[in-house]
Parts: sequence; structure tokens; C-alpha cells
Amino acid sequence: MSVDELKNKLAQKEQEIAEITTTFKEVKNSIEGLKQQLASKDNLITTLQSNITAKNDQVTTISGMVKTKDDFIATINHSLQMKDEQIFSLKNTVEAKENEILLLMQKVDKSKGMVSNTFLEEKSKRVKELENEIKLLNLDLKGADDEVEKLKDKINNAASPAKGEIMMNSVSRDQIINFLTDMVSRSVHNLVLTTPSIQDLAELGLYDARTSVNIKASCSVEPSNDDQELLQEFEALDNITIRNFGSKDRWICLKDNEEMLIVSIGETNGAYFSNDHNHIRFFNSLMQESWLMAKRIK
Repeated sequence: MSVDELKNKLAQKEQEIAEITTTFKEVKNSIEGLKQQLASKDNLITTLQSNITAKNDQVTTISGMVKTKDDFIATINHSLQMKDEQIFSLKNTVEAKENEILLLMQKVDKSKGMVSNTFLEEKSKRVKELENEIKLLNLDLKGADDEVEKLKDKINNAASPAKGEIMMNSVSRDQIINFLTDMVSRSVHNLVLTTPSIQDLAELGLYDARTSVNIKASCSVEPSNDDQELLQEFEALDNITIRNFGSKDRWICLKDNEEMLIVSIGETNGAYFSNDHNHIRFFNSLMQESWLMAKRIK
């Protein structure tokens, strides 16, 4: 091979190296952007932690009224700490990937005069793999942020004095409707409901519940046009199943196996609410009774 041919081949290799170097610089700029995003995430986490601290102070004030909230808030704070650790771990992983790319760039710079096509292909492949890994890490960061938002919402709900253990006599129908509507709106996974009639059921805001919530409702369904029309509307929703229960003697709500409300209808309405898992386990057969005794609607 002549000297001119060798020079041409060397020139081609140098051009290829220049292209790879440009690609690495683009990746580096992309990583700088990711670092800025991570810094923004840190600020967001700091803000959220400040908000959570404020909520913890608020919960401490309310704890005299609702003592069971202390354990609940402790659980939330533990979950937030786990999320903080997860985000910190993700940040370290991204930084490690960034250092790996920089090392690859340094190797290329030192090997400009003696780079084989195989070497360049391997490094290009590795860069793409690192870019994909960074994309996945960003998705994980977003997921962690979403979890923090959910935990923040839980703390907001935990600060409400409407939770805890409540036993009341002479509860009005409007109070029952309002309380159950709040429970329905906060449900995440499943609801077991019993109401005197399907007309009562229609006032609980089931249409606004998350579509992911599986709802089992038992209530009295009469042959009247109004009841049948409501039944058709509910049956059109995939997440709601209704059975006919004609006793009309109770209101029941079991939310996500975490909260329960039992109301016995008599001359006065007696209501009992609790989020104590032992209480929920004790009354579980009673709360399931109306659903099991109810008739399937054909």
C-alpha cells in the first residue's frame, strides 16, 4: 500500500474520530441538561419536604383529637424517606453513567491515530446503551416524583379531623351522604357499599370515583322506571357491580380495606367509623353480609 493511500486512510479514520467526538460532545451536553433537571428535582424535593414538615406540625396539633393519626403519619414519613433514598440512588446512578461516558471520550482522544472500525462500533453501541439507561433512569425519577405527590396528598387527607374513630347517634341522612361521598372520592383500589336504595347510591358520587376502583354495591332496586334507569346507568360502568338487597336497614362503606363506616338505621341512625385494622377485621363479616345475601340482578 502506497504512502498516499495510507494518508487517505488515516484521513478517513481521523474524520470518523471527529464524528464520534462530536457525538460524544452532544451526549455530554445532553447529560448537562439532565444534571440541571436533577437540580430542579432536588429543589422540588426540598420544597415538598418543607411542606411535609409543615403538615407533620399540623398533624401533631390534631393528634390530641385523633390519636390514631400518629401511626399513620409515621408510616407516611417512612415512605417519603424511602422515596428520598430512591431518588438519591437514581441521581448517583446517572452520575456514574455520565462518568462512564467521559471515560469513553478520553479513550477515544488518546487513540485517534490507531482506532479500528470494531472499536468505534463498540463505543457507539455503548453510548446508545448509556443513553437508553439514562432515559430509563429519568422515567424512574418521574415515578418517584409521582409517588411523592401521592404521599403529599395522603398527608393532606391525614390532616383532616374527619378521620379517626368516630361513634355517633342521631346521624342525619345528609351527614351520612356527605361522609360516604368523601370516602368514595378518596378510594384507590376497592369499595364495598350498602345503601337502603339505589336512589341513595346515586348520591354518593360514584361517577367521579377513579375508574381503577372496583365497586361492589348492594341496595334495594325496585321495578320502577326510575330505579331501572339508574341501574342501566350503573351497569354501563365497567368498575361497578350492583346486587339487589331489600333490607333497607343499613349504610356500609369499606374503603380499600383501610376505612369503614357502619350505620344502623332505626328510630335514630347510629354510626361507627374507624380506620383501625383490628376493628375492620372484626366487623368484616358484617360489612360483607349484605353483599353475600343480596341477589344477582339478571
